[in-house]
Amino acid sequence: MLEQSKEKIILLKKDNFNQTQATAVGLSQESGKLGLRLPAGAKNKLAQNLDFFKILEVSLAGRSNNKTITSIKVVRNFSSLKRNSEKINQGYYLLELTDSLLTWGDPVRDVFDLLIKSLSIINKQKLNLFLSLVFSLKLLKLLGFLDQTKIKKSVLADYKRFKKLVKQELDRVLEKELNTWQFLE
Repeated sequence: MLEQSKEKIILLKKDNFNQTQATAVGLSQESGKLGLRLPAGAKNKLAQNLDFFKILEVSLAGRSNNKTITSIKVVRNFSSLKRNSEKINQGYYLLELTDSLLTWGDPVRDVFDLLIKSLSIINKQKLNLFLSLVFSLKLLKLLGFLDQTKIKKSVLADYKRFKKLVKQELDRVLEKELNTWQFLE
C-alpha cells in the first residue's frame, strides 16, 4: 500500500514538464528534498499551481523520495517577487543553491525556514544581492559545510570580498558551478 501524506513544500526545480510527463523537485518541511510527479490524467489541473515562488500544501502518495501529487493548495504566493526580473533571478539562485546542496530525503527544517524567510525578504524589499550571499553562507553553515568562526567580519562588509568568499566556499563544496551565479554580478 502506498504511503499518503499532506505536506508544505516549495518547488526547487522542474525536471521534465512536457506533454507526457511532469516531474519536479520540491523541498518539504517534513521530508526534505523529494522527487515529485503529477499523475498523467490530472496533469493540467495540478500543473497550473505547481510553480516556483509559492508555498504549497500538497497531498502526496508514494514511497521514499519519489511521490505523486494528488492535490495542491497554494498557501502563500510570493507575487511581488514575480514582477521583477532581477528579483526572479535572485530567487532562482536561492532555489538552485538549495537544490544543489541538499541530499534526497534529508529533512532539515531550518533550511526550509531559511529559504521561506529569504524569499519573503526578496518579495517585500528592493533588490539586495547581499541577501543572496548571506543566504549562501547560512545555508552552508546549516548543512555543516562551513565554520563561520573562521570568517573575518571585515570581509562581510565589503560586497566584492564577501562574494569572493562565498564563491570559494561554493566551489569547494559543489561539483559544478551554479547556472544562476551570474545573477549576482
